[in-house]
Amino acid sequence: MLRRRVVLPCLLLVVGAMGAVSCGGGGGSASPMAPTLTATTTSTTTATTSSLGVCGISAMAASVTPTFEVITIPTGDPLAEAATKCIRVFGVMVMANKVGVDITDAKLKHAATIAAEWLDNNEDGIVDDSAVNNSLLERTATVVVINGSDDLHFFMVRAGWLVQQNAQEVGVLEMAPDNCKGCGAWRKFPVNSRHLPGQRVVHL
Repeated sequence: MLRRRVVLPCLLLVVGAMGAVSCGGGGGSASPMAPTLTATTTSTTTATTSSLGVCGISAMAASVTPTFEVITIPTGDPLAEAATKCIRVFGVMVMANKVGVDITDAKLKHAATIAAEWLDNNEDGIVDDSAVNNSLLERTATVVVINGSDDLHFFMVRAGWLVQQNAQEVGVLEMAPDNCKGCGAWRKFPVNSRHLPGQRVVHL
């Protein structure tokens, strides 16, 4: 269990605003939002006008249905010293930390899928609360997939100022295997609760 936390008001705001945490598409539905983790699509796009490089999200892009495309962060990118790849999910960046064993595309997509389900609980491809999404975008909300407990510090030293210090980590070993099977165990809290502990829901 990772001990060091940067608990973000903006990420907790997502949980509070949604009023429910969906895991695996809410009852195991075949969701168009959930990616097929066996398929790997990686982009090496380098052209960008964002101060955040290829992972940056424009206001227009923040309202678009996520594609779960894995974007490789190229050398020279503003985030290249801190992360290796990312997925843009509405107004949130999901990144693979650049420490230790390479974070797999499957783990990155898993974290991105849960982030998408937080923001689009009914999985219709449209963000449920645009005000929440806009707030996350303005605050550069970032989820960092890491290998170990000290890895978030590595990311924050190298890129914290770029993301306004708004980053929450999730460890690869904290994710439930097999595309979040068994995540229903977290649902001992009432589904309409607006006070879900942030660390509980981020352990996927």
